[in-house]
Amino acid sequence: MKTSLILCLLLATFLSRGLAAPLSSSVTYQGRLTDAAAPANGEYDLRFSLYDADVGGSQNGLTLTNENLWVTNGLFTTALDFGTNVFNGQALWLEIAVRPGASTDAFTNVTPRQPVTATPYALHALSFSGVLGDAQLAGTYGGVVNFSNAANIFGGSFSGNGGGLTNLNAGTLGGLGSSNFWRTTGNGGTLVANHFLGTTDNQPFEIRVNSSRVLRLEPDTSIQNAPNVIGGSPVNIIAPGIVGATIAGGGSADYEGNGPTPNTVTLSYGTVGGGVGNDTAGVGATIGGGYNNTAIGFFATVAGGGVNVANGDHASVGGGLFNQATNTASTVAGGRNNLALGRYSSVGGGTNVQALGEFSTVAGGRDNIATVSYGTISGGRRNSISGATDATVGGGNDNDITQSLSSTISGGSSNTIALNATNAVIAGGFLNVIQLSSYSVVGGGVGHLVYGSRSGTIGGGEQNDLLGSAYGTISGGRSNSISSFGATIGGGSRNEIESSAHYSVIGGGQSNLISVASPWATINGGVFNRIEFQSTHTFIGGGSGNEIESTAHYSVIGGGQSNLISVASPWAAINGGVFNRIETYSPNTLIGGGSENVILPGADNSVIVGGENNLIETNAGHSFIGGGLGNQIQDSSDYAAIPGGTGNFIQIAADFSTIGGGRINRIGEGAEYATVPGGYFNEANADYSFAAGRQAKADHAGSFVWADSIGVDFGSTGVNQFLIRAAGGVGINVRDPGAPLHVYGAADATLTGGGIAILGNLDSANMVLDGNEIQARNNSAASTLFLNAGGGNVSIGTVSSTARLRVVSATCDGSSWINASDRNLKAGFAPVDARDVLAKVAALPLQSWHYTNAPGARHVGPMAQDFQAAFGLGSDDKSIATVDADGVALAAIQGLNQKVEEQETRLKDKDSEIQELRQAVAELQKGVRQITNKTRE
Repeated sequence: MKTSLILCLLLATFLSRGLAAPLSSSVTYQGRLTDAAAPANGEYDLRFSLYDADVGGSQNGLTLTNENLWVTNGLFTTALDFGTNVFNGQALWLEIAVRPGASTDAFTNVTPRQPVTATPYALHALSFSGVLGDAQLAGTYGGVVNFSNAANIFGGSFSGNGGGLTNLNAGTLGGLGSSNFWRTTGNGGTLVANHFLGTTDNQPFEIRVNSSRVLRLEPDTSIQNAPNVIGGSPVNIIAPGIVGATIAGGGSADYEGNGPTPNTVTLSYGTVGGGVGNDTAGVGATIGGGYNNTAIGFFATVAGGGVNVANGDHASVGGGLFNQATNTASTVAGGRNNLALGRYSSVGGGTNVQALGEFSTVAGGRDNIATVSYGTISGGRRNSISGATDATVGGGNDNDITQSLSSTISGGSSNTIALNATNAVIAGGFLNVIQLSSYSVVGGGVGHLVYGSRSGTIGGGEQNDLLGSAYGTISGGRSNSISSFGATIGGGSRNEIESSAHYSVIGGGQSNLISVASPWATINGGVFNRIEFQSTHTFIGGGSGNEIESTAHYSVIGGGQSNLISVASPWAAINGGVFNRIETYSPNTLIGGGSENVILPGADNSVIVGGENNLIETNAGHSFIGGGLGNQIQDSSDYAAIPGGTGNFIQIAADFSTIGGGRINRIGEGAEYATVPGGYFNEANADYSFAAGRQAKADHAGSFVWADSIGVDFGSTGVNQFLIRAAGGVGINVRDPGAPLHVYGAADATLTGGGIAILGNLDSANMVLDGNEIQARNNSAASTLFLNAGGGNVSIGTVSSTARLRVVSATCDGSSWINASDRNLKAGFAPVDARDVLAKVAALPLQSWHYTNAPGARHVGPMAQDFQAAFGLGSDDKSIATVDADGVALAAIQGLNQKVEEQETRLKDKDSEIQELRQAVAELQKGVRQITNKTRE
């Protein structure tokens, strides 16, 4: 530490320790010390040495080191005793060295050395001995001559005012009346106007006790007529030229062995009420008492205490120790080492407290500092306000407000409001920080940070952070963090809302996360729940380890554990359960609960209500699994449904298919609109197929297979079959069927289109309705079909029959078939090309054959397929109606007739031609004969 120190003498360089006491070898030194061109304040170590030359020379006496000497506003006083026989009349110089108090560094010498001058005492009188002759007593003595023997008798006269006379008996005074002096027993008959104690000229008046002054009244001849009053110790001083000053008492000629410690007034109208070592150096300044106090400012006041300084105009120090009020109207009420530096600043008490800004206030505490205007610290310790007008610290310790107008820290420890956090509030707690966050609030707790978060709020808890979160709120908890405006965390631990997730909410729980750019998202609570990047308006109700991945907008997980809604699956929902998943690109999907249920990518609008290990695979949109265990709807099976059961499968591309429940049922690949209502091990493997019961196998399109409990597969063999396996029989209107099919009561049955109905036992006689055919069979072999075998007629299309077989508009009398041919029964008439029909009949293949079920009967005729191909008549290519065969035959006959008639016409024409030729030949022959005859002639 490099210190520039200057010492100068104040009043007399050396004063004796008592004006009337016997002299000793101790002297008092008063000086002024400056440090770096400013009056020094605080404790310093001073080292003193005497030399017989101003430079170099020899040391006289001891080296004195006075440690921890207190210096106030540059002034100090100390006692020095260099030993006996040091001051023997020779010229001496004082060398002084200095260092800061409590320092172990080397001393710094103050140059130059100070010359030592003596006060007017007989410093050598103590060394005199023996009796001096008259000649030796003659002359004028500049020093004091002490005749201490009471038997000394002096002749002649003494001149002077008698001020040095002692032990004078006033009763022996001659020439004076008793009214001309004050008697120790009191005077009577005095008049105020005429009798007074004092002087009538411009001389001071003193009252002494034990020959020592206790009161001095100094006149003022100016127009102000403001005399000075000096009471107390005779070492008290009012500087020359000062008027209206008062020292009521106090001061000491040797205060605690430190030598003279006077009270001093150095400017007019100053007042020292008492104490020791007090100095008023300001006009109208007042020190009530105490010790080593200084009042320098205009009408400044130090009420008491020790080493206090009021050097601001109208400044005030109430008491305490080492306090300073250094600016206009500043106040230190008490305490120790306190400083009120700003105008109108105030310190209530405490220790090491500083109010440096205008109108700043520090009520008390320890080591508190308010450096800005209107700052207030109510108490506590090591609290500070800087660069933040109108800020307030209520108490606590190590709290700091910096550059944050009108902010408040109510208490707590190590809290900070800094960097333009206007109107911010920290109610208490420990290590809380608000920076760049106007209007923000921390209610308490420990280790909170509000940074760049206007109007942010942390209610309490531990280590919660608002980072760029305007209007954000963390109510409490531990290690929670928000980086988005308007977001809220209710409590819990290690919950986080990242940037651009505005207005999102985490209610509580632990380690929950709302990630970047996911505004309006909500996690109510739980642990390790996550809403990932860009998933707006999403919701997790609670639970553990649940996650909504990025761009899954408006999705919901109600709770449970380890449930997942994956990327790009908006409007999806998992109500609860554990390990349930909705994979990517599956919007509008739902898993109600259960365990390990999965909806794979692209299965939009699908639902799994609950259960365990149920699966809707890729692109199986609008599908449904109600619950159960291990049910699956496989790829691309849109609109499929499995309400429940276990181990049921709807395979690939089986759109609109349904398994109602049961166990290990299956709808095959591509089997659209197929249904298995339940049961066990049933399969519907084709479009529109239906399988129910146990081991029913509907393998063909449109097949309906109903199997009973027998553990054997029962499957379809063709399309559109309706198969029932019921070992106990099928009953209609009866509960106990007596046959495989038992119909009780009146029953109507209608068969339309293709199909087959079998009445009887497949292994014995039965009747088959196959399409439009009625067959009689016996163990799959053709048999005889009897209609009214016992007699009677058979009617078709009428209720009455006059023949063995009657068909409406046609009859059979047992020998011939009579077809109906009434014009009124016909429509769609069109002409027929008989020649064309004839040509087709001529080309129609005809063969001899027999029916497969009647090999003994031969027949001749065309095949129905050839007939259908040639003429396009009838309803199919399996039969030839008699009406069609008859019609074709008639048309062919007509065509043949036309052809015969044409030939007959041509023959007639040829006959005519022949006749004409015959006639021509005949005529020619006739002519030839005539010619021949003529020739012969």
